[in-house]
Amino acid sequence: MLRPTDPIQVLVVDDDPHMTVLLETVLCDHGFDVITAADGQAAFQIILETGPPLVLTDWNMPRLNGLELCRHVRASEGVGFTYVMILSANKSVEELAMAFDAGADDYLTKPFDRRELLCRLNAAERIIRLEAFYRHQTVQIHKVNGEIAVTNSKLQRLSRRLQTSRDEAQRSGLEAQQANRAKGEFLANMSHEVRTPMTAILGYLDLLDPTVSPEVDDTERTEAFHAIRRNGEHLLQVITDILDLSKIESGVMTSHPSPCSVVTLVEEIATTLRLRALAKNVSLVVEYNWPLPERIHVDPTRLRQILLNLVGNAIKFTEKGGVRIIVSFHPREDSPGDISLSVTDTGIGMTSEQVGMLFRPFVQVDPSYSRRFEGTGLGLYIAQRLAHMLNGTLSVESQSNVGSTFTLTLPVYESANARLLHRFPESSASLQVSMHGTMKSASDSPSILADNLILLVEDNLDNQKLLTRILRNAGADVTLAENGKAAIDAVQEAVFRDRLFHVILMDMQMPVMDGFEATKLLRQEGRTLPIIALTAFALSSDRERCLQAGCSDFVTKPVNRLQLMQTIRKHVNLAASDSADHSAFQKAIRSTLTIAT
Repeated sequence: MLRPTDPIQVLVVDDDPHMTVLLETVLCDHGFDVITAADGQAAFQIILETGPPLVLTDWNMPRLNGLELCRHVRASEGVGFTYVMILSANKSVEELAMAFDAGADDYLTKPFDRRELLCRLNAAERIIRLEAFYRHQTVQIHKVNGEIAVTNSKLQRLSRRLQTSRDEAQRSGLEAQQANRAKGEFLANMSHEVRTPMTAILGYLDLLDPTVSPEVDDTERTEAFHAIRRNGEHLLQVITDILDLSKIESGVMTSHPSPCSVVTLVEEIATTLRLRALAKNVSLVVEYNWPLPERIHVDPTRLRQILLNLVGNAIKFTEKGGVRIIVSFHPREDSPGDISLSVTDTGIGMTSEQVGMLFRPFVQVDPSYSRRFEGTGLGLYIAQRLAHMLNGTLSVESQSNVGSTFTLTLPVYESANARLLHRFPESSASLQVSMHGTMKSASDSPSILADNLILLVEDNLDNQKLLTRILRNAGADVTLAENGKAAIDAVQEAVFRDRLFHVILMDMQMPVMDGFEATKLLRQEGRTLPIIALTAFALSSDRERCLQAGCSDFVTKPVNRLQLMQTIRKHVNLAASDSADHSAFQKAIRSTLTIAT
């Protein structure tokens, strides 16, 4: 059984030793466990004996070609789940059709682009791991069903005193089967949610490749760029939902309450999503029922997450009309009261039966293949759990073909600075909106990082180029290091030249020396400059590990440009403030010593 931490084993089948070595090198470099075979007959024997989940096979080979190998794999009952990718120098549609008719899962023409190969392999790996997870769940369900059957057999021989226990066991079996079906539907939906945007991303990348599509004009390139961004953001949301669900189910999701301006937060969310609404010809307005508390004690990150989900859903399910965010305060005699945030839309609405299916994990209101709206089906479940985490409630009222209203109600805790606002505060909007609806902030300034020396530690060439361009466009002077060892050398050289870095952006997973070890060594050497972790790991435990290693802050990949700029500026300003305070302190000490003398 494939475990989540196990590397994927790949069988490379090719009679050309040079191609075999090339593929083996690329795959090993990216963490795959590679075995090889020189022809289809030998490969099929390996598949029967060891069952590698991923097979890359050439088409033309002696003894048994790639097409025949694929047919053998699909026809053999002893072979488990096997993802077969056929590599061929032929680009004809007829050969492509033959490959998929034979049971191939993917088809790649030679010579291939290394990046395309890795993208397809990463997609294949996700499918393999999802299949392994599904099979594991199926085995567990079968085990539970078997235990229930044994228990039922025993209960039948007992007296009527145990009749109730037997009925409970039968109900448990039914619930287990229902859970299995729900999770099966969820996995199928996850496969769809991943493969659909990946198809668009890979397709539009081909469109942007001048060697593949030289006739593409600027308009088409712009459309391709936006399509890739949309589908990339969709993939990121799928991953975020799954991670949030994992944290909620494992009990590691945490809340950090602090004084929060609800008015400011709602305005930011409305500004963020108004462009999405306008793109659909749907209005998005905010209504404040004054007076309202100036601040409430709540976790602003979790509150923002809930509202983004509710307002985003309202826009998605509304084809005409509009969406309203209504903020109200309800004082109580025995407590400061409650604040309610209602999101009302004129969208498709729901029946009472569909409303009853909301707030359940692994369940979608419309699970059919013809459903009109994409999504993981986890958003509202996550939103409700987050509402409970904030000691609040999330309720819904809906009518089919009329619209829906979701209402988040939160307690307002007493605060020493609590006061009621009777109108919109002039200073509440942190973002300015231009005439075209484009959000502007101080982080958009091309000189926000001017005169800042930044050491970027990143081993991925594409990320190096991207982040360097972002930082230099913001005015920074960027030095590159490809691993932790090179970073330490760069810092030592900067000290020698008296040209100290203002901040280090440190990737945490690198060859030679990773970011954790490099950060620890820099701190042991007495380096106090800000070190900001850049990592694709997004769990709270990963953040804690980075901070324990000595990092000053934590930014997740894919990197949000504005968040990165703001994080850098925050720590550069803090470092400058500390340096100024230290200089003033030293000056005061010298003055005191002079007077004493």
